[in-house]
Parts: sequence; structure tokens; C-alpha cells
Amino acid sequence: MPSDFLGLVSDQVFSATPLWKARILATQRHAGVELLRQEFAWAQIEPRPGVYDFAPYDAYMAATAGAGMQVLAVLDDPPAWAATKPPRGERLSEVTVFPPRKMAQFAAFAALLARRYGPGGSFWRAHPKLRAVPIRSWEIWNEPNFEIYWGGHPSAAAYAAMLRAVYPAIHAVDPHANIVTAGVANTTIGGIGAEPYIRELLATRPRPAFDTLAIHAYAINPAGVIESVEQVRGILNAAGLNSTPIWLTEFGWASGGPPSPFTVGSARQARYVLDTIVDLARKEATLHVAGIVYYDWQDAVPYAGGGTNLWGFHTGLVAIDGIAKPALSSYYQAAGVLHAPP
Repeated sequence: MPSDFLGLVSDQVFSATPLWKARILATQRHAGVELLRQEFAWAQIEPRPGVYDFAPYDAYMAATAGAGMQVLAVLDDPPAWAATKPPRGERLSEVTVFPPRKMAQFAAFAALLARRYGPGGSFWRAHPKLRAVPIRSWEIWNEPNFEIYWGGHPSAAAYAAMLRAVYPAIHAVDPHANIVTAGVANTTIGGIGAEPYIRELLATRPRPAFDTLAIHAYAINPAGVIESVEQVRGILNAAGLNSTPIWLTEFGWASGGPPSPFTVGSARQARYVLDTIVDLARKEATLHVAGIVYYDWQDAVPYAGGGTNLWGFHTGLVAIDGIAKPALSSYYQAAGVLHAPP
């Protein structure tokens, strides 16, 4: 079992004070978390051309390294000066993310991060007393098959061009880096379904522009998650990519919130978390699963702007007030099963 197989999304670590960072990480480490999936937003790091703010990310990397936690970095969200613009007169959501105008600029940004946080990077050289836990896996974008995350007009061909630009840029810095595709979500609402999107992506022949294929396998139950992985495995195998790993970089269920197919209550959330992790671990070799990342560590409040309440705000292993849900015990139990001696 890879040392970063069991992961978690936890934006709370990034935004917390240093003391709370350490406390949250200690709790997550105790629960069996081996890896954190974290967005590295281009807009925040380089708000103006050549003007960089690495401070929040340096603090994050120092904290996760201190906890012995590996990081899967998600690269996305270009600043306004580097992003495409919506067509004139087209009305889109205020939170729509636009792809970069020039893929070469995005690739340069990716290489910059690899030189800083990758093996032997400048951040680690500047902190010799810190045990280095460099970033080795880079997830390129997030859910590009959604309209909201690709300027309102998702395109597998355009995303393949992004992969072809970023892959050599990062590999020139770290030849052993793991380039992970964006997590493709299994939905037909507000975008292109996962299966047709992945088929179109592979038809563009982007290899060797990625090493691992990521999916976001949300389903009504654990069997549905397994089925999603099996379907994608079949697509990869049919394309001759039998050895290409699949990484579930998001999955989860809501314990409360508005009704949805994924709102299951706290008891079933706990059961589903345990069953999914254990089942996928048992099928790791046959499905060639690189890892699984649960979404999310903690419940969230609705967006400040519209105040819309979504089921995805209630998938946490802990509640908004930090009180553990039964699902946290399930995660801990699943971690124990994964690492139990044969």
C-alpha cells in the first residue's frame, strides 16, 4: 500500500493559525490521514505579473512537513491578468474559473512551484532544520468537465493542451514527478459527463502528458463509487493504458443539509466511509488505484455571497463546531484495516 494512499481534503489546515494548524494536523494524523489535497491558487500566489506571495503556502508546507504529511498540490485559478475572458454579453456564475490565456504561462507557474516545493526545492534549502516532505504529485486543475471550472465551455481538447504544456515543464524540474489529471467529476449537470469527457481526452492522445488519471467518484453508495472506478478502468484499459493508475481525489457523503442523492445522514455516512475505503483498498491491485481522498475534513458554511446551502457543505468528518461525527471513527477504523499486518 503506498504511503500516501489514504488522503483528505482539508482547507481548514491552510487557513488556520499556526497553533490550530498543528492541532488539526495532529488529529488528522491520529485518524490515519497520510496525504492532504490542497489547492495552490495561481491568483493568490502571483496576483500581478512577477509579484509573488508565497507566505501562506510556505507556512502550510512547513506545518504539513512537521506533521510528516504528504501533499497533493492542485494547480488552478489563474489571476485576472493571465485568464481568458467570458464572451461579451454572456452571463456566468460569479465563481466561474477561467482557463489561462496562454498555457505556456501556466506551465511556467507550475515549474516555479516544483522548483520551490519539489525535491531539493528552494523552500527546503531555506529551512534545513525542517524534515523535507517535498511535493511529488501535481494535480493539474480541478473538475474541468464542469462549466463553472472551465469558463462556461468545458473542452477536453483544450484541457489536453494544458496537460501537454505542464507535463514537460514540471518534469524538467523533477523527472520523477507524478502528473495527475484534474479530478473529472461523474456528473452530467452543468458540464460533460465523466465517461464521454475521459474518452474525448484520451482520443486527443495527450500521453505522455499525464501519469495518473484522477476522478471525483460521488455516488449514492459505496457500490456506486466502485462502479465508477471500474468503468474508468475499463476506458483506460481499452485505450491501452492498463498500467495507468486511477486516483480518487474526491468522494464523500453529506450527513445533513439539503436533500440530495448524496445526503445520507450521519449513520450511513459513517458506514459508507468505512466500506468505501476498505473495498477500494482490497481492489487496489486489480483496479490499479493509486489512492483515495475523502472530501471533506470539516463542514462548511454557505458561500458568503449568495448564501446558497449545498449538500457538499455537509460532507465533513467533523461538524462546523469541530465536534467529531461518527464518520471520523470510521475513517480511523478504515486506516487501521489498511495498515493491519497481513
